[in-house]
Amino acid sequence: MSDVHLKDIRRCLERLHWKVVEELDGDGYRISGVWLIQRPDGTNQFHLDFTGFDDLETLPIEKSYACEIREAPHVSCYFSRKGRSWPIELADFEEKLQEWGAK
Repeated sequence: MSDVHLKDIRRCLERLHWKVVEELDGDGYRISGVWLIQRPDGTNQFHLDFTGFDDLETLPIEKSYACEIREAPHVSCYFSRKGRSWPIELADFEEKLQEWGAK
């Protein structure tokens, strides 16, 4: 993952009227970091977990390789290399997030 991926994910959330309200540490094992997300009015809170499990360490969030909504693991995204597949992954994530909508 790169800063571009993080910025793209944040912009995707904002387009769908979500707001990152807190950035939390990971679990020191599988999760690199967590974004606490909610609607601007404070409703429908959820956790976006960034996966960064590596052989012997937990990667920093900038080097994580996927994310998923803890409360809805089917809403996930793999951070492919910048190129053709990343926009497709991001669009798929956005569609799933929009459908789920923190019900």
